[in-house]
Amino acid sequence: MIAYNLEQALPQATTVQELHLVGRGLRTLAPEIVQCKNLRKMVLRRNQLTTLPTWLAELPSLEEIDISDNPFVHWPDHVGPQLLVLNAENTALRLSTDTLRAFPNLRMLNCAGCTLEGEAATLYLPPHLEQLIFRKLAAKKLPQGLLHLSRLKILDASQNQLTQWPRDLPIRLESLNLSYNRIRS
Repeated sequence: MIAYNLEQALPQATTVQELHLVGRGLRTLAPEIVQCKNLRKMVLRRNQLTTLPTWLAELPSLEEIDISDNPFVHWPDHVGPQLLVLNAENTALRLSTDTLRAFPNLRMLNCAGCTLEGEAATLYLPPHLEQLIFRKLAAKKLPQGLLHLSRLKILDASQNQLTQWPRDLPIRLESLNLSYNRIRS
């Protein structure tokens, strides 16, 4: 079941697999959501969230979170290992090697417009990534670990400050977007 508000979700908590709370001005999440033990996907786009509550770790089926367009700054240590999809586009999330190590099973990461801590070239990338949206990060280089992402099929590194074509790219890469960089042919 897909629910679009808590009033709809809570009476049927055990059957809710997706919860969409988009554009509601939320600053925190209601603790009652933890009753949705089969919740696989949470869409929290366009709210006022700056972090996630600790009880989110009690949702064992949660695989996908969309926190895009929130003033999100810090990723909590307790949420992440089970996630397969993270959309953090247009947040103030600080990306670092430590942050990304919290997501060992991640398949899709959209970090467009986030804040890079340190050099992009040394950034750790979860090993199972299939899709990486690395857009609008002011990156001068791509992460060195890209070559080791044997499952990566889609890489969007547009709107950065890249000056040269990447040398080593994953063999399975099907789509590469480098538009709006400083690369000269």
